[in-house]
Amino acid sequence: MGTLWARTFYLSGTSQIVGDAQKEAKLMSFLKEKQVKQLNLYETHLFWNRIGDLARFISHLQKDGGQKVYIVGDHSHFFRKILELLSAESVQVDGICLEREFWNQRDRKFSEVLAIVKKMKELALDYKIKTSVYLGYPSSAELSALAQEVDQIYLHSYVPVQFGASAKLVFQRLVQRLAYLKTTDKKLEIYALLSTEDRFMGRSLQTMDQLLDMEEGLNNLFQSQMLDFSPQVSYEGVVYYSYGLELVGL
Repeated sequence: MGTLWARTFYLSGTSQIVGDAQKEAKLMSFLKEKQVKQLNLYETHLFWNRIGDLARFISHLQKDGGQKVYIVGDHSHFFRKILELLSAESVQVDGICLEREFWNQRDRKFSEVLAIVKKMKELALDYKIKTSVYLGYPSSAELSALAQEVDQIYLHSYVPVQFGASAKLVFQRLVQRLAYLKTTDKKLEIYALLSTEDRFMGRSLQTMDQLLDMEEGLNNLFQSQMLDFSPQVSYEGVVYYSYGLELVGL
């Protein structure tokens, strides 16, 4: 099982923070206060012409903040380009994360998504990094197929604000999709993905006590549910979408 402290935040507004010393300092303080272990960066495509700034920022997070850093994108071509540019600056991220909501937009065929994650897997082997994918409501076959190609899966588990904030409600939204992964025969890390948006549980996910209550509750539920899972499958913690300038205090 994973630990209670595998806490990951998505960061929005990256392009507005990087290069501003005051904002970067406030972000670092925020991450330390919230004991964030991993940061998933949006908007890195806006750094093609100032990749040095992004490379410095990532290095700062890794070396001074102690965070792992993942790049978020929607296509293998993007991942290849950003990894090559960062490598030229002697910086390497810890992973790449795919966001492509094929279950809501069936014009984005699953076969295309599967092809992307296979390319991501090749890149991950080349760069010795991890791959993750955000998943909402794929079919059992789709989820099982993706599990064979990635290292980590973020399972969408948003609860509308009117239902309150409880680990039990979150887990109820996960349990069926979790069962699809019960017999996975490769090493796989599972994360619960929650939203900080006000229309979901955002107002109940602000303080350290609130975060800890949610994470401890989910940790206990996952431990009891996964006793009969393959030992290759582990629950690693919570991923929070997303912390923009306002929530970070900028």
